[in-house]
Amino acid sequence: MFQEFPAAQPPLKQVLPLAEESFHAEEFRGIASGCTWHFHPEHQLSVVTQGSGQRIIGNAVCSIEPGEVILLGADLPHVWHYDESSDGVEAVVVHFKEDFAGHDFLNKPEMRAIKLLLARASQGLLAQGTNRERAAKLLLSLPSKAGFERILTLLHILHLLALAENLKTISSPRIGSGPSVDLERLRCVYAYLDTHLHDHVSREQVATVAHLKPNALSRFFRQHTGLTFQDYLNARRIGRACELLMDVSTSITEVAMNCGFSTPTSFARAFKRVKSMSPSAYIESRS
Repeated sequence: MFQEFPAAQPPLKQVLPLAEESFHAEEFRGIASGCTWHFHPEHQLSVVTQGSGQRIIGNAVCSIEPGEVILLGADLPHVWHYDESSDGVEAVVVHFKEDFAGHDFLNKPEMRAIKLLLARASQGLLAQGTNRERAAKLLLSLPSKAGFERILTLLHILHLLALAENLKTISSPRIGSGPSVDLERLRCVYAYLDTHLHDHVSREQVATVAHLKPNALSRFFRQHTGLTFQDYLNARRIGRACELLMDVSTSITEVAMNCGFSTPTSFARAFKRVKSMSPSAYIESRS
């Protein structure tokens, strides 16, 4: 059975598998709730079949693409932000620990490729090509599997990804690692920026939220994300703008104002930096 998306997760929430299962697989359908930036000790494997928006994995801010298959390593910070105007979200998400099949299972010689895959997943991996399609099909079937077939299916998916030659690394190494107080501070900064996409945001305002001086904020944010907070804010704003630009009744100037840019010129400059094309060219490419 499909289930609705859960309410917003607390920061740094750990996903706990049920007592009677060695890993957890869920199928979701519905309107996405406000999931927050978080991480957990399990690896995460997911496929999105419907929904649009942006996903943040480590320091990478990218558009959500239906059909994408993504493998995240343990403790890699992430969040999927779905557009409010989306027709709904459909996805399968799997959480598993490295020892889900037994403490020494991945140390067997035959499991070497999968063990290397999970090590590479510390930066997040995006599947592409034929193996993505095969992995997606198996992932969609996983929640209905039981017993031995269930474990075998997950291993089959991991085997497909381990043999894929065109996996794309998503984030820079070890983004988001650090003391829990730093991660909580970063979560607060993300939450503030995400709720002020439409407003003028200064470095001083964000520094107050983080309980840091402005210069210290700049160093802190770059150290933990690889981005400046303005680069992150612009990427999120441009993602929102891409959604609004699909409404032909809204002008580019109106979109710029609704996404927190002070002038159409600053919007066009930021849009080209993020999307490598102008807003008008983006509209044409989607028509």
